[in-house]
Parts: sequence; structure tokens; C-alpha cells
Amino acid sequence: MPVNVFAEDEPVKVYIDGERVYFADNPIIEDGVTLVQFRPIFEKLGLKIDWNKETKTILGSKNGLEIKLVIEQNAALLNGQSKDLEVAPRIINDNTFIPLRFIGESSGKEVKWYGETRTVQIGKQDEKLGKLMLNSKEEVQNYIDKTYNSQSPLKTPVIDVKFNITASENDSRLKPYDYLILFDYEMSYYGQVILDAKNSINPQKQNDGQESAKLIKDYIENMAKDLISRMPNKKILGMTDNSHYRYPNIHVDWLILQSNIWANYDFKPDVPSVFAQYDSPLTNYDETVLSTFRWAPSK
Repeated sequence: MPVNVFAEDEPVKVYIDGERVYFADNPIIEDGVTLVQFRPIFEKLGLKIDWNKETKTILGSKNGLEIKLVIEQNAALLNGQSKDLEVAPRIINDNTFIPLRFIGESSGKEVKWYGETRTVQIGKQDEKLGKLMLNSKEEVQNYIDKTYNSQSPLKTPVIDVKFNITASENDSRLKPYDYLILFDYEMSYYGQVILDAKNSINPQKQNDGQESAKLIKDYIENMAKDLISRMPNKKILGMTDNSHYRYPNIHVDWLILQSNIWANYDFKPDVPSVFAQYDSPLTNYDETVLSTFRWAPSK
């Protein structure tokens, strides 16, 4: 599962029905409760505002809805009924902060917290606003490092697999993708160990090998779909590439050894079948179109 990779000091963002709400002072989180300046929220929700400086009381009202809060008191009045607050309203830097979820839910709207992007959405929900989108090679690699490369090895019945995934960005029209996602060469070693188990004459080893292969493939597919969802307008090719020269000292006899090939693009109908291969070096950018995740067909 992806982990939260967003910086803890990133300001909390608030949206009401898909529209961003801006504050003079950033929202704060205290004991898991988001506190925000009351005036921008009340105004965005269409609440009439009354502030009593003497009693330090905030009153917001509209169409049969009345919310009353008092600074430093852990109870509020909602249409005259007392409601407990997890965190009391307070004054910080001459601004009055109130618990956001209580206000949103009191106004009859759904309130959701998206920890990945430190975003609160009130009312109409847009999942894209709650998802960390990746817009550069550095962001892609940083996300991969923190979400996948830094995690504990994937445990399988045959071997524990430690992933080392790298991303490179393409700017040439002679290649069919925007990003290439590569697993390091050790994946070939893991694959060979698992293949040996699958080919064992021992039934238990065969089953362990098959289960291990499935776990790795499922892991790669989930990772691929995660990246694709964060770069919806980018063509992505992924694989394990252990291609090398049989005789490296003289660069003779290049062996192409690629596996676990996946992509999120397809080939245009007029592309000859000999070129419409995900491992083909002869397909260019204009010969492919964005699609959904797919494993390359077996040869």
C-alpha cells in the first residue's frame, strides 16, 4: 500500500464544493483536529456572521441553521443544542480559529480528510484533489523511493524480494513513452530462483514458486496502476531489463532480456504488427495512444 509521502509542513488545503478556501493564516492540526480561521469558512458556507467581542462568542446563521461557539469552550450550540468539541475555538495571532469538521458537518455537508495531500474537502468530493499527482521525473522518483523502494522486502514463500525501482523521463519522439520505469537487475535473479522452484519435481516447491510469482506480479501491477493514476496524461512503460553483451569486454552479441513488461498505452491501428511490440525499439511516440494498464502479450 502507498504510504504518505507529503511533507508534514505542507499547509492544509480546504475545499468547499470543489472550490479552494484561502486563509490569511494557514490551518493548523491539533490532536488530530483541523482548526481554521472562522470568517472565510462561514462566508463560503453562506453563514451570516456575528462576533461578540465582550463574550468572545461567534454566531453563524442561515436558513434555520444557527451555530454558536465561544472561545476556549469545548462545547458549541447547534440550533440551541449543546455539542461537544474535541478542540475548543481559540485566538491565534489575532485570528479566531475553529474546528473545521464540526462546522462542515453542522452545515449538513460531508467532510473528508485526504492525508496524502493534507486536504480537507467539504461537500462535493473530487478524489483528484486528494491524490498526490506527479509532474516531473524528480517527483516520480521521490514518490517511488518513499512509497516502494524504502519499504520492507516483499515476503514470498520462496524468497524475500527487495525492489529497487528507477524512473527516467523521455523527451524524444523516437520513443513511445513519457516515462520508463525499470526494476533493477536483481529482479532477474529473483525470477530465476522462483522459476527453479516452479520447475521443481517437488509439488510443494512448485506451489511455492507459483504463489511467489503471483505475489510479485500482483505487486508490480498495483505499483504500476498507482503510478498511472498519478500521471493520467503520461504514457508509461515498465519492465525488468537485464539486457547485456554476452562478451562485454568487446561489446559483442547483445542479448535482450526483458520481463514483467507493462504499459498504459496502445498502438495505433496502422502500426505494423512487427513494430507494435512493447519491447520494440522501432516504435515512436506518435504511433501510440494513451490507454489503461496492460501486461505485454507473452511471446
